Amino acid sequence: LCWCRVSAGTTCEDLEQFVVDAGILVLAGPQNVGELPGAIGQPFALRRVYGVGLSLEDVVRMQRRCGDNGGKYLEAPVESDLLTYDFGVLSNALISAGMNELCWCQREVASGVFCNRSQDFRARFGAVRLRCPPYTVNFG
Repeated sequence: LCWCRVSAGTTCEDLEQFVVDAGILVLAGPQNVGELPGAIGQPFALRRVYGVGLSLEDVVRMQRRCGDNGGKYLEAPVESDLLTYDFGVLSNALISAGMNELCWCQREVASGVFCNRSQDFRARFGAVRLRCPPYTVNFG
């Protein structure tokens, strides 16, 4: 983080005026895993998910867009190793083929975040491009 003090010659409107080091901001959450391949009818798990402040209360959701209400989604809690999220076998009844985002939520009961609403899953940390099973077509 950088800081700027408004004075006679400094308006703090230009980035070049923020020259004082004010510290480091570290955000909790998993590191971006990029775009991963997957297939309907096949098992899917995220392995070796690293990040800052991850806990056993974390939940990952696979859905079209992080934070959006409605639509199909799958959830996977973190396993005891704090590195793995296992979605099991992907079913077309639960998730649609195409591009789906990976969305993270950290349950914090004291703050009222229970990871039970779509808006709790706004932190995007990757995507999964899901293929249809062989010899099928997905129109949705």
